[in-house]
Amino acid sequence: MLVHPAAWADAMQLRNWYADISPRLVEAFSEELANVLDRIQEYPRMYAEVGHGYRRSNLARFPYQVFA
Repeated sequence: MLVHPAAWADAMQLRNWYADISPRLVEAFSEELANVLDRIQEYPRMYAEVGHGYRRSNLARFPYQVFA
């Protein structure tokens, strides 16, 4: 899956922020983000279309969304 460089930079900034708080928290965030990206790639139509062919998925534990 291709990830826009700005989106990747945002994800890495969040990962670093969580890493400063707790090793367990950064691990949970990284795992959840990876799982969401995998599910979007495997089942893209499972997610709500939000316009112009983009779909949105919410992270369950963290207050962020992924658009694909």
